[in-house]
Amino acid sequence: RLPYRQGREVVVATVVGLIHANERYGGIVPELGSSFMSKCPLEFEYSIHDTRLHIEYPVIELVNAEKNDRHPDAVIGPLLTDSARTFSLVARSYGIPVVSPSVSSSEFNDKHIFPNLVRIHISDEDSAHALAEFLHEINAEYVAIIYDELNVGAISYRESLAKELRQYGITSVPFPAFDEQSLKFEVQEIVDHKLNIVVSIIDDVESLLLVADSMDWVGEGKLFIFTENVTEDELLDLMRKDSRFAELLNGSVRISPIAGVPGHGRFDELRNEWTSFSQYLEEINSHLPGGSLSHELTNMTIDLDTSVFSDLTSDVAVAAYDAAVTTAIALCKQCDSEGECDFNFRGFVDSIVNASFEFEGASGIVHFDETCNRRPDSYAQLLENFVTNSSSGTLEIIFAGHWVPSADQWAYDEALHYAGGRKDPPRFTDEIPTEYNYIKAWERALVNSFAILVYCLLSVICVWMCIYKEDKIVKASQPVFLYVVLFGIGVSTGAVFSLGIDDNVTSDMDALDFHCMFPVWLWSMGTTLLTSALLVKFYRIMKVFNNKHLKRVIITVRDMLFVVLILFSFNVLILMLWQLLAPWRWHRETIEIDIFDKVIETAGSCSADSGKNSVPFICVLVLYHLALFFLLGYMAYRSRNVPTDFQEGYWISLAVAFELQLLLLGIPIVLAVRDTDLSTLYLTVSLIIIIMNSTLTVLIFGPKMVRVYQGKDVTIDSPVLLSSNASKNGSSNSSLSKVNGTSSQLLTSEDSKRANATVSDMDMISSNADTIVIS
Repeated sequence: RLPYRQGREVVVATVVGLIHANERYGGIVPELGSSFMSKCPLEFEYSIHDTRLHIEYPVIELVNAEKNDRHPDAVIGPLLTDSARTFSLVARSYGIPVVSPSVSSSEFNDKHIFPNLVRIHISDEDSAHALAEFLHEINAEYVAIIYDELNVGAISYRESLAKELRQYGITSVPFPAFDEQSLKFEVQEIVDHKLNIVVSIIDDVESLLLVADSMDWVGEGKLFIFTENVTEDELLDLMRKDSRFAELLNGSVRISPIAGVPGHGRFDELRNEWTSFSQYLEEINSHLPGGSLSHELTNMTIDLDTSVFSDLTSDVAVAAYDAAVTTAIALCKQCDSEGECDFNFRGFVDSIVNASFEFEGASGIVHFDETCNRRPDSYAQLLENFVTNSSSGTLEIIFAGHWVPSADQWAYDEALHYAGGRKDPPRFTDEIPTEYNYIKAWERALVNSFAILVYCLLSVICVWMCIYKEDKIVKASQPVFLYVVLFGIGVSTGAVFSLGIDDNVTSDMDALDFHCMFPVWLWSMGTTLLTSALLVKFYRIMKVFNNKHLKRVIITVRDMLFVVLILFSFNVLILMLWQLLAPWRWHRETIEIDIFDKVIETAGSCSADSGKNSVPFICVLVLYHLALFFLLGYMAYRSRNVPTDFQEGYWISLAVAFELQLLLLGIPIVLAVRDTDLSTLYLTVSLIIIIMNSTLTVLIFGPKMVRVYQGKDVTIDSPVLLSSNASKNGSSNSSLSKVNGTSSQLLTSEDSKRANATVSDMDMISSNADTIVIS
């Protein structure tokens, strides 16, 4: 990458390292001036090739060298993971060792695939571990990682970091970006998920900061953590370019392995002598593409000027100098005392991993593990804090801490300063409240208010029936069964109070389990009472008006209540079996989790325990109530010709039709929200119960109350037996009433005309007697 300053510095450092090896100069690395190196018979020749950021170019150059009998004994580079991967495989086939100053991808740990690759830089796992420890120390739980998805090295580091973070229980969320548009999208995602800590593994930091600023993701409560993808000098250059970046970078940190540590003797020597390397400018240019000694295939020409020697800014260049020294020493170790040398990558690697291979380089103590990776305890990792000077407004670097491999933790030299002047780290994420889908207080109040109104209505009707109990219309309506209907409606309506109990009201699981089944009991028993009471009421009145043969029939209230008891008992039996075998219990289920596996929505509901199935009991109970409703509709139809003062078939038919429409609308809603929205389920079921019960109450009792207040008498408007006065001793005298002033007669259903008759003395059906005697 010679057009870039870093690439030029790397070339200079590498070439100078080889020149110093040839000169056996130990001013920077004492090992080069050792007696071992003085006995080395080798002098190192080199050629320089520019990869031009392409994978294939270094491979082409290597193949060309082999074709022209210029077999290299070792290769220093490439610097990038993409190039190093392919190049190392090809070099392996030629038996050539490869020493890279900067590749760190975890894939190179596999020595079955890359046995010839030696790395001066520590691996991604080691650097990622140090960063993960820092995040753990500031109590981070969720971290955003934004990276260049077209950069293999960035992808590798992101994977290593995610793995290390999992060891600490920290959730990392990847946000891949490859251009400005995707960068905007990913930053918006970070904002939407309310993440406050971002690890940046992209080169284009300027665009990242500008996009974050445009979306107000900067300042107090936010933390940028930069890695080795960007140098501290590049960050300072941004501030010099635009003072606004000083504010955007304030409080950010950079955690990175660093080859050149100020204060380290060997690095200081390299940096101090850097300007003197200009003496090698002519030699370096002669080997560069277009130079007199170049073997580059292309026609490009690159010349360095003295500006590259003004200062050492590239950390990779420091590692490149040590890579050159490592290569020289390893090649010398392949020569015996007689000066005979046998160059192959196996021997090269064996000498590298030998415990005796160690020297003090510009990047620290250089020694390797059994996989040819730089030992992590020999490579510095620093924690840099970027703080804006309040008086000058400039951005300053504070070396806040350094990694201590032996203790596996950070040692802090300075207190960290975060954005906004805060000393404590920002929360890892803005608090996202969990949605529990509780029943809302206003919903509970609304439903309970409606239920209370229903009870008020029932109370008014009860009082009215007591006041007008001697009225002939009330007597004709069989008030005993109407009281049962009122009681059943009251019990059924009580279910809505129990439906409103969730774990926001009580945390007692036994109470919650109780309120799962209790509404079912109340509604089912209440509905059975009212439907069975109406059924026996219809049955009793039909026996009176359909007694065509005038046979003596005795129907007592006790007999009818016994029928009600039988129907009620069958309903209780179903409920008891359900309660015993597969009762509903309170469960709170997770509905949604966010990208950090944090629960953000739950819903409480009642269901049978795992392994138990309540569906058969629900089906039987529903079918039972449907059968009662259909039977009620059938009885209402059969009694359509009975005077309305004795039965409510017409009004009940209206109520049943209305309630069927309500159920057709409500049931799909109940099924749709039963598992996700307890609040909507509660409102839907409660209002269905209240509307059904209030409608039935009004349609049964409303017309009677209106007729009583209008002062009307009991009328018969259909061709039936008009009267039969029953004596108390059981004997009877049949008499025919007058119809419309005509003589007494018996009207049949087939040939009589419609007639009305006022019954002045109605003791045939009386609330004072518990029998009906027909003779």
